[in-house]
Amino acid sequence: MKIQTFIQTILHSIKRTSGKSTRRKLTTIVDKITFKQDYSAFVVAFNEALQKNNIEVTPAFTVDTPKGSWLNFRLQQPLQTTPAQPLTPLSVADDFFKHLFEFESPEVYEQFQATLDSFSPLALFIIPEEEDFYSEIIEKVLSFELLRKRQYRSDFKIGDIGQIELTQFDTDKSGNDQPSNNVWTFYDIYNFNQKNLEQVILGENGAALIQAEHFHHKFNQLALYANKYYSDPFYLLFKCPTRAQIEAKSREDVLHNLVAQVNQKFPHVFTLRCKYARQSDIPKEVLKTIYQHFQLLLEVPHYTLDHSLPLTNAFSLLQKAQKLAESQLLLQMNPAIFNRMQWNYENDEFLYLQYFALNTLHKHRGYALEDLATNANISRYHADEDYEFSSNPDVMVKNELIVEIKTLSQKIRDKNIYLDLISSIKNESKGWKKNLKEFWLVIPGFEAARNYYKLKKTQEILQDSLRQTLNKRIKVKILAPDYIKHVVIPLNFRKVDLPTQSTQIASPRVPQKLAKPKNKTLSFGQVKGLHEEKAMLQDLIQLQNEHHQLGLGGIIFYGLSGCGKTYLSHAFANELGRHFFTFSPADIQSMWIGQTQKNIKDIFSQAFSKSPSMLFMDELESIGFSRNNPQAHTDQKATINQLLIEMNNIDENNVLVVGATNKISQLDAALKRSGRFDLKIPIFPPNAQERAEIFQYYIEKLNTELAQKQRTTLKMDQVFFNYLGEESIGLTSSDIKTLINRLRIDALLKKTTATNKDHLITRIKRFIQDGQRTLKKDDVQEFINECERNDQYSPKIEFLRDEWNI
Repeated sequence: MKIQTFIQTILHSIKRTSGKSTRRKLTTIVDKITFKQDYSAFVVAFNEALQKNNIEVTPAFTVDTPKGSWLNFRLQQPLQTTPAQPLTPLSVADDFFKHLFEFESPEVYEQFQATLDSFSPLALFIIPEEEDFYSEIIEKVLSFELLRKRQYRSDFKIGDIGQIELTQFDTDKSGNDQPSNNVWTFYDIYNFNQKNLEQVILGENGAALIQAEHFHHKFNQLALYANKYYSDPFYLLFKCPTRAQIEAKSREDVLHNLVAQVNQKFPHVFTLRCKYARQSDIPKEVLKTIYQHFQLLLEVPHYTLDHSLPLTNAFSLLQKAQKLAESQLLLQMNPAIFNRMQWNYENDEFLYLQYFALNTLHKHRGYALEDLATNANISRYHADEDYEFSSNPDVMVKNELIVEIKTLSQKIRDKNIYLDLISSIKNESKGWKKNLKEFWLVIPGFEAARNYYKLKKTQEILQDSLRQTLNKRIKVKILAPDYIKHVVIPLNFRKVDLPTQSTQIASPRVPQKLAKPKNKTLSFGQVKGLHEEKAMLQDLIQLQNEHHQLGLGGIIFYGLSGCGKTYLSHAFANELGRHFFTFSPADIQSMWIGQTQKNIKDIFSQAFSKSPSMLFMDELESIGFSRNNPQAHTDQKATINQLLIEMNNIDENNVLVVGATNKISQLDAALKRSGRFDLKIPIFPPNAQERAEIFQYYIEKLNTELAQKQRTTLKMDQVFFNYLGEESIGLTSSDIKTLINRLRIDALLKKTTATNKDHLITRIKRFIQDGQRTLKKDDVQEFINECERNDQYSPKIEFLRDEWNI
């Protein structure tokens, strides 16, 4: 019996089972079919006959299939002339770094990406807001970067991560003048963990360690490798304490100093400050985008993921899903598609991507298997060069579509893998037919997730080139794999903005308020308490309204935390009706040497261009502290000098500068002299009468909200408000606001205690007894001393002495 005759008996049996399946024992098949060739040739011929008749066989029939095996036969699904399951293009967006972290400007983010994508060493200061829910992922992504870059150069070494201990920076206590050991040997990622950096930044001896000669020497060793000619990338991770911890201990200067010291030795240093205190604060859409980025990175873009999972858990789950899919890939391959594949010395990743491309073309584009050619030999004659160029596409479909698979392993000649990629494809395309309709470039998911803007530009360049050399209608698509669905998915780069290529760091965005707004959001009438302070400022407002020169350069609001310095300055700006600019140290300080001074100059220039204007500087002591401070380094002194230069020009430009500080004694003397900050106004904590006003203001606001939401309002008269003012000893306006906010929550939740006057008094007393007040006795004593040193007298000083028993 011939093979085709036997196939007809199989088809007849399948039809009798209503198109389901039939089975035969392999020994029966071999006995019934007459074949003259050897057994292996018979197996190939039999499989080809099955394929032509659209019959699937399971298990796969190979020369190694035991003779006693049963083979199951069934009809394949009929081929579609149009895509059976059209693949939706996958939208590529910016990576998780941009979504999670604050960058000083778009240009700084581009510099960070450029460094990360290059072969340059990189140092990162990772600063959580409150919780560190992401640093482990940074470490994993960086390890991926190392592996990919090594694969480019045929180096498959696994990277090493080393924990750097502070003891490695200790000075040699023996006193011997011996060369210090190199702490940087053999590691690819140097990890300064959070516990160590807490000692450096929050500890008492941290500043001394940073300034130590031994510390400088160790980083000098590293600087030898941090240059453009050293092509082996490595990373330093400084896992810092949280921003809340740093601010609570006022250690911002120590952190800034550490960044500056490392930056002097190491050219590529970035600070990653997280935008969110914890993962639960991340908006759902942002979190969804981050997870999509991870799914593309790990090549499982359609894996169903629970978005409530912690980021580290989700990342690990995706890693496991990709590894499982890859390990089971061979078991799930369609033999008919697999047998279309051809390869020589390519790696496993190439084979997987070739199979995915064939599977996509067959199942989702409707091409018959016999139309799919792999490693085909084609050529095109170029008359201008009198030469016939040949090419061997990885996959070709009827001279209509060509697929090139680029794993990028072992391909790089220099440092720019994408220049090599574009050059190689342009050379290969010389052998392609001119009527080609589509070109697919299949790349690993890591490249799509990390080097998306390079791929976008690569797509633009190739499409422009191929439309000139082949035809104007050709489409260039870039695709990435899905290891679970066994397909390659087209990528959409519309959301990707190409870098600006600017070498300048943009100045910080400075919030503005137009002069004399129609609806004043904040006025002196809304600032409760601070009667003496508002009276002094009211005189300046009257001077300006009567078109007189103010006759001063700047004003300093100094006082204790939580007493309303910032609040008062905003109201003052509205009362003056001037253009309003505001900034704090976080807005201008930069890790780049000289950039902070430029930022200050830019902000003053904006204020000068909009005069008459008012410029408010919060936390002035962090910018303008005394240059005699032994911890002040060169860049910080340059910052103060720049501030002094700008202050010299404010009067002639009709700009009023207001600075707020908790520690006026720490300001540089030159800032406090006449012509700069002439007027110094102490901002006192509220006395009993002012506290009564503040309680009344916030409770009336609360009652308005409760009435709108049909909740029970709080019934209190003036006598009770006065009582509240007397009982709330030592509370600031911010303390009172906090207390009333807690009361608001209880009222909205309809708790019975919310409207109980006695319960409010109890809550105030507990607030004081538990030490929750903003103010401390020592701080109040120091503030009184500051007032006396600045020749400030007020009845409030005696009130403070009595209330705090000073």
